[in-house]
Amino acid sequence: MTQDLKHQSDVDLKSHVDKLETALLTPVLSGELVAWINAVQDTADDVAEQLSPFFEGLHSDFTEIAKSDNELLSHVQQMVECEQKLLQRHEDFRRNLHLLAEKASRVRSDEAKIGDERAKVERQGTELLTDLKRLQTAASTWLQEAVYRDRGPVD
Repeated sequence: MTQDLKHQSDVDLKSHVDKLETALLTPVLSGELVAWINAVQDTADDVAEQLSPFFEGLHSDFTEIAKSDNELLSHVQQMVECEQKLLQRHEDFRRNLHLLAEKASRVRSDEAKIGDERAKVERQGTELLTDLKRLQTAASTWLQEAVYRDRGPVD
């Protein structure tokens, strides 16, 4: 993946992550739970579309880190494991969001009945986004360290 495409992929993901975060953190007005869920689902779907290109870019970073500094392989392995967990957590989040939508359609105007479940899905989504941002930052940090670290005098 070229740097320009990788950069665009990162920008696209950030944009969609920001929109999902906004949707998740928007207070739910009385009678608007279904609309809130739909907005969160739409933005979660947009994030899902951006994850594959983002992770492709990360893999090129992982390769560069491994090639540039063998000592950082343990960090690469941790990031690969984190990536796999993030993908699974994103699917779990979307599944829980779907279940919440089904329940919301049944409770109709008595939205308080599923308030705890809505809050759980909101927490799950915001934690997922935080961990995704953490992975982005870690990958960038370790890539910079691998490529630009001063290794002292070279013979």
